[in-house]
Amino acid sequence: MDRSRSLSRGEPRVEGDAPGLRRRDAMGLLAGLLPCLPCLSGCLSPLFYRATRAGRDGRELPVPAEELARLQGPADVLWVRADGMAAPILVRRLPGDHLVALAAVCTHRGCQVEARPSGYDCPCHGSQFDLDGAVVQGPADRPLLRLPIVAHAGGIAIAVPG
Repeated sequence: MDRSRSLSRGEPRVEGDAPGLRRRDAMGLLAGLLPCLPCLSGCLSPLFYRATRAGRDGRELPVPAEELARLQGPADVLWVRADGMAAPILVRRLPGDHLVALAAVCTHRGCQVEARPSGYDCPCHGSQFDLDGAVVQGPADRPLLRLPIVAHAGGIAIAVPG
């Protein structure tokens, strides 16, 4: 390829360049997207919290009120993890300011479910669950495991299986 050959705007084409996309165009596109990043990161980034087991048997996961305040509505999910747990617990604030805690494990084959605004999906075999964890579409035939929540002044405690 002749390196001296010019493109329509007078910039030389360099061997290996993608046809029709120049560095200047790519940089302009990125610069245009920069103002959108805070909004996109807020929409796309899940909320995580690492809990420390508490209670007599280590069967409680305390979640402070500050973490729960990050849950603005049903589309927001707080992924709670703790040492010794195979999968996270998903906490959501449902309509009526009702909190629900679900094990993020599909009841079909034990895959970790993925949260979406209207519920949960299992990426392994396609099961779908609603916000309360009830089965919407199989092959799963049982709801996601719902974990008891105890409210206290500083937040909540989620009761976890031993």
